[in-house]
Amino acid sequence: MNSKTPLKLALDIVMIVLFVILLDAFGTGLVFHEIAGLLIFVLFMIHIIFNWSWVKNVTKNLFNPGFKKKAKLMYILNAALLIGISAIIITGILISQVIFNFGANGNNHILVAVHKWVSYACAGLLAIHLAVHWRYILVSVRRTSAAFEGGKIRRTIETLGAAALLLVVLYSQIMPSSDEVAQNTVPPKGSSQDTITTRRIDSSKNSGVYDQDYTILQDTQAGTAVTVSLSDYLGNMFCTACDKHCPLLSLKCDRGNPQLQAAKIQYQKLYS
Repeated sequence: MNSKTPLKLALDIVMIVLFVILLDAFGTGLVFHEIAGLLIFVLFMIHIIFNWSWVKNVTKNLFNPGFKKKAKLMYILNAALLIGISAIIITGILISQVIFNFGANGNNHILVAVHKWVSYACAGLLAIHLAVHWRYILVSVRRTSAAFEGGKIRRTIETLGAAALLLVVLYSQIMPSSDEVAQNTVPPKGSSQDTITTRRIDSSKNSGVYDQDYTILQDTQAGTAVTVSLSDYLGNMFCTACDKHCPLLSLKCDRGNPQLQAAKIQYQKLYS
């Protein structure tokens, strides 16, 4: 059995499981979603490197009438996955709210829709990939299990186990910070906070009207002032009333109004 087979098999399993988990972006948290999304791209490139000799061989014979049709099908399938995952990564970076925060770009609903539907399409391609390779996967699992007593196989499993443990620890550290992104203006516990003043900015003298409430908090221990606006507080909150997940600051329908009002009430409780 090829010494790379167990590693390639484990790599594909991790990549597919991680991809399925990431389909629920708001269930896993945006921080984990963005970091793990970049990780999937790295894993997919490693997958291509491991199979580079096969890629070169099929590329040379892609238009050869006598070449195996199944190999051509797999080549096209992998090429489609590469294009799809690249599109997911690019749109993900453009709509990023955490790692690559481009501000207004996060509200681009066209990019969000492309990111979401290309992800679903890639999930379907992965399912086809599994179906085509099902027999190969079963044979590889049996051979790996039979050779488990070998030192190389054991070391490979131990290495993958350590990597999985590292991912679990990283996930446990990332998830609390994901909550902090949505409420990064909450004062730290243990410090006394005194509201100095609440002022209202009215620019109605201009062509448009722009009113916004600001609450200035004084940390009496650190001696520093923090300005928190309602838009800053709501900036990283999203509606969960439907699958569009519109930002609370730019709702496209009335379904998210109850959540918006609840968030405003929570803001008043925290900063009034």
